[in-house]
Amino acid sequence: MFKNSLKLAMIGCGGRGTFGSLTRTPRRTYPAYQRESSDGYKIMRILPKKATNSQSAHRSTLEIRWTPKAELPVPLQSLTTKATVINNRIYVVGGRSDQYPDSSFTFEYDPQRDSWTRKTDVPVKHHLLVTVAHGGKIYVLSEDLQHNYVYDPSTDRWRPFAPCPNSRIPVTAAVVDGKIHLMSGIHDIVFNLSAKIDVYDPAIDTWHEKKPMPDPRIASPVVVDGKIYLFGGIQPVKNEHRALYVDAVDVYDPKTETWEKRTPGSTGPAVLSKGYVFVVGGCVGEIPNKERAIKEVYAYNLRTDKWQPSTDLPRPTLGAAVVVLNDRLHVIGGSNGPPEWKDYGFHLQGVIVVTP
Repeated sequence: MFKNSLKLAMIGCGGRGTFGSLTRTPRRTYPAYQRESSDGYKIMRILPKKATNSQSAHRSTLEIRWTPKAELPVPLQSLTTKATVINNRIYVVGGRSDQYPDSSFTFEYDPQRDSWTRKTDVPVKHHLLVTVAHGGKIYVLSEDLQHNYVYDPSTDRWRPFAPCPNSRIPVTAAVVDGKIHLMSGIHDIVFNLSAKIDVYDPAIDTWHEKKPMPDPRIASPVVVDGKIYLFGGIQPVKNEHRALYVDAVDVYDPKTETWEKRTPGSTGPAVLSKGYVFVVGGCVGEIPNKERAIKEVYAYNLRTDKWQPSTDLPRPTLGAAVVVLNDRLHVIGGSNGPPEWKDYGFHLQGVIVVTP
C-alpha cells in the first residue's frame, strides 16, 4: 500500500518527486505573502528582509556567519527528519539521492575532527524515515511504522522496538517527558494526511493514542518547556488534489491535549538556539508543479511572538538536515528543489551573532 504513495510523499518530505517542471514566478528577495485563499487556507506571507527604523530600534539583530564544514560522504536529500545530536556528535540516518533512491546510511559527524564516519546501516532501507534522540539513543520510525529501530551509538548496534498500531508514513515526531509524540502522517499521498497523534513510551515499549490534530499537516517540531511548537510545512487543500507550503505556527500541550496559534512565519525546518527558533530555507508555493526552494532564514522570538530576518543560506535549499550543536547551526545535504533536484553534500556551520 505504501509503495504507491512514495512519489507524492517524497515532495512532502523534502525530496524529489515526479511532477512536471517548475512554474516560474517573478523573482523576489523574500517569500510570497500570506493571504486567505478561496478555501480558507493560508499561503506564505511576506516577511520583509529589512526592518524599518522604528522596528530596528526595538529588537536585536541576528546575524549568522556561515562557514563550510566537511561534506557528507554521499550527497543526500530528504534529510529534514533524519538528523539528531547525541554526545556532541551529529547523526544522519537514511536519505535519498539519484544514486541511492532508498538508503540505509548511518553517518556520524565529529565536530572536533571535522570529519564524517560511516556507522552500521539502519536495518530498514528507505528514504521516508523519521528520527528522534532520547536517552542517548536514536529512535527511527520506519516508512510504515511497522519496522522501527533504536540505535545505541556506544555499541554501534540497532535493535527493533514496538510497531505503531496506526500504520502510516511518519512525518513529524518530537520527545516530551521521555515519550515520543508522533503527529500526523501520510495515508497514501501527501494530499491525504492523518490527524492521529500516537505516543511511544520507550520505558515500557508501548504506544497509546491521544486526541487527533485539529488541522493535520507536515510540520517541523521544536520542543520548548514541555510543549511542541509546529513550524511551517505542508497542508492539503480540502477536497482538492493539491497542497500548500504554509507558514503556520501552532503550539501543542501534551498534558492538556490543547492547541494554540502563534504568529505565522516561514516554511522550512526549524531549530532552537539562544532563545530563538530559526527556520532555515525550505520551499514556497504549491504541490504539484508550483513549488520552489528558498534560501531565506528567519528567526522567531519565543518571548515576543515576533519574527525577523536573519542571514540567508548561500543557495536555495530544500530537504536539508538542520540541527544545533553547541549553539551553532548545522545545515547538511538537501537539494536545490525543482526542476533540477540536484543532490547536495554540502555542510554549513552557522555561528549566531546577536547584536543588541
